[in-house]
Amino acid sequence: MLSKDEINKTVEMLIDRDAYFFHSCQLIDFKTYLLMGGIPTRELLENKKMLFSTYKSDDNLKSNNGTDKIILKFVDFGNQFFHKINTIPNPFGPIVLQIKPDVLLKAQEVTVYKKSMRSKDFDENNTINNVNDIDQLFKYDSNVPFPEKRQIRDELADYSGYEYDQAPEIVCTFENDILPIEFVTLASVDQYVIKRRQLSHWSDEMRYATKFTFPTQRRYCPRAVCVDICADIYSNIVEEIPTLENIKKTSQKVEVQKWCSLLMETGKEEQFNLFVEYLRNWTFLPFHKDETLLKSEAKPPQEDDILENLSPEEAMNLLKKLSKDNKVANQIKKLAKQ
Repeated sequence: MLSKDEINKTVEMLIDRDAYFFHSCQLIDFKTYLLMGGIPTRELLENKKMLFSTYKSDDNLKSNNGTDKIILKFVDFGNQFFHKINTIPNPFGPIVLQIKPDVLLKAQEVTVYKKSMRSKDFDENNTINNVNDIDQLFKYDSNVPFPEKRQIRDELADYSGYEYDQAPEIVCTFENDILPIEFVTLASVDQYVIKRRQLSHWSDEMRYATKFTFPTQRRYCPRAVCVDICADIYSNIVEEIPTLENIKKTSQKVEVQKWCSLLMETGKEEQFNLFVEYLRNWTFLPFHKDETLLKSEAKPPQEDDILENLSPEEAMNLLKKLSKDNKVANQIKKLAKQ
């Protein structure tokens, strides 16, 4: 576990590098995060009986005592698919939340593990305990230009398509078992189209319906084939769980067919099958079964709503501040007599 001093130094180092943490989720999780006001532990989700995605590696996470913790990554693993097209999109979902490093200052405990808590051979004693060793996770010195200064070493950033990986994780505990959503700076959404609208548009509509103001955007995709792959996955996924062989046969795009062949030749069929099962169950099917399920009950905050939600103490403090203005003070006196 990092000491308070090492946490402070780590935050300073990450800010200097313009680095962020990342947390990926399915659309059903994103909905729940908005309703709860942050990223909750899986234990809290279960206790509150909220909707959330489940994974094959959940048993490992539970046996490794990770269900009461928030797990963050140094790397956006979904980024590798959209830039290199040599692997599978992130199995934990098409939405990745970018989180400010100073979230660690809000945490009660912070531990950096060298291996994922979802791994079968996870070792709780295999940790990184100081800022210098955390700094060594980066590929370049901090004095190089952006964006190189924030790049993680290649062997740690390389994503194989499994639910767990060899890359370090930041494991935190927070008050009330929830990472406050105020530390989320961006939601980047993979390029799927649902009912003729980008998934990023649906996600942004959900976010807009709440008080939260972080931007939601479609993931940058330098290669058109990735968009074609996402389109072919979606066109096959609603009726049944597609296989690589099925997508290869039905796709009209040669580059998509080559991608399917590459994954099959490199033994990634099992990982792909899990990926599409999770994507289908926790992003696409809930939407198609009940579109209103993914619409937030909350409204964008109006002026009246803001005042109604003030606590008595907050209201009194506001009145004291306003009373310093003579015109406002006279108006308050008039209202008090009514």
